[in-house]
Amino acid sequence: MFEENMIAKNRMLFSSRIMEFVFRIGKFCPVKKRNFQVYCVGAPRSGTKSLAALFARVCRAAHEPLTRPTLKLVTDFEEGRFDRKTIEKMLIGRDRFLSLEMESSHYLYPLTPVLLDLFEESKFILTTRDPMKWLRSMINKSVSTKRDNWWSEWYQRKFHCDAFHVKNGIDGLRPYLEYWVSHNQFVLENVPKNKLLVLDLESVLKGNLAVVWDFVGLQGVSLCETNVHENRRKYVLDILDVYSEDEVRKLIDDVCGETMVRLGGEIGVLHEKK
Repeated sequence: MFEENMIAKNRMLFSSRIMEFVFRIGKFCPVKKRNFQVYCVGAPRSGTKSLAALFARVCRAAHEPLTRPTLKLVTDFEEGRFDRKTIEKMLIGRDRFLSLEMESSHYLYPLTPVLLDLFEESKFILTTRDPMKWLRSMINKSVSTKRDNWWSEWYQRKFHCDAFHVKNGIDGLRPYLEYWVSHNQFVLENVPKNKLLVLDLESVLKGNLAVVWDFVGLQGVSLCETNVHENRRKYVLDILDVYSEDEVRKLIDDVCGETMVRLGGEIGVLHEKK
């Protein structure tokens, strides 16, 4: 057992060092002019992909670029495998390599304090969604998606399970809602108000994005389109076919109530820099 643990640990360290090398070489990439730098760090299934698709029509934008190495980078950061300076150098290399004006990656949210320090002009969008709709979509994805080891590790760490199982009962939904709360609260508490725009999914899907263009400083953009849902899924499992809407809403109110109120007060609000 000891030998197996050492082998696993050595593989983890080797993988981390590869990621460090991959990101550090980015510093040799040419610098491209940016009109702005914005990150969308909303929870998964909250419109992050649709928003990236809209931005891609007017600037250099991407949804979850360099997924595997970035997941590894965030994991290494959260578990303290690298010191702050090393993480910063890796993020600078990654940024230079990608040279994006807009990145939409839900798993970047733990790095928001570091990104704020590194890129002083950066801004952040927190896409959000009604918890009931989000939960239904999230559970459906959980049971309908075959994930590789990278994503399985991420889900295990964030949701404390690989996938939702009906046999766990309604309380098996609680870890997902707790994640929804922790993700949103972390962004709200770590990004200054004047650097953050809270955007609801319905605005994204309807293309009512004038507030977004004002937030990032894009002038003369009249992009307002419908049918931009980029990540629509057929239902394999709808939790409302398993549990009554009343009992699910009761659980949501219990877990998410305070966060729902806080988000509701921030949606679409642009704060002046003080």
